[in-house]
Amino acid sequence: MKKSLLFTLILCTCLFTGCTKNYKTVDEYSTAMKEVRNQLGDYTIEAKIMTDDGDVDCISYKKGDKWKTETSKNNGRVFNDGILYDGKEVYSYSKKHKMAMSIPFKQMLQKSGVNDDESLDMVMKIVNPTGILFYWDLDEIKGQDGSSWTFGKNIKKNNFPCRMLQHADGAEVCVSDKYGIAVYAKISTPQKGNTEFNVKTIKNTPILDSDLGLPKGVKKMSMSELFRSMAKMMD
Repeated sequence: MKKSLLFTLILCTCLFTGCTKNYKTVDEYSTAMKEVRNQLGDYTIEAKIMTDDGDVDCISYKKGDKWKTETSKNNGRVFNDGILYDGKEVYSYSKKHKMAMSIPFKQMLQKSGVNDDESLDMVMKIVNPTGILFYWDLDEIKGQDGSSWTFGKNIKKNNFPCRMLQHADGAEVCVSDKYGIAVYAKISTPQKGNTEFNVKTIKNTPILDSDLGLPKGVKKMSMSELFRSMAKMMD
């Protein structure tokens, strides 16, 4: 009877806290969360990004290094705009205008002197509007030894049990041990002010390569073709 009661109490505690493990360092925790993300594989998340200028709803799809994020400015009723990375190029697109344009981030970085694969890879991750949720623990963000982050309390954010971490610059994230990603994040920059990220749903069902491509009917355009198209729309 006592053993049964003890097991029930332990089970209830696990359900409430998410059975969080203790980690000695943030670097150790970061490594563990990378393993979680690798095991889960594909992600589809819904999130809301709140800024001083307004709120944006997002749907993000991630499969390996490839990703696609679509945004809505009318509370998720219509997702007309998107940005994706197909493993080679970044495309910004509009479903409404049925056009997509390549954004030459790699070429721009190379011209500015950034030419190493590691730095280019980091930029491709952070260009994603929800990238910080997946890559909160990039070395460039957390410090090479994790010392820029400190552990906070284990709490619930957006109905997800998660572990709070505070950054030395004032940013904070709450990371789910179950999913390995941040379900909440808050950062502040001089250019954009305060930005808050809140995850609403997470799915780990397999994503097809076609799900990460441009929407049907959307045509790739060069810069000159885009200007001609814009000129026609203003006629």
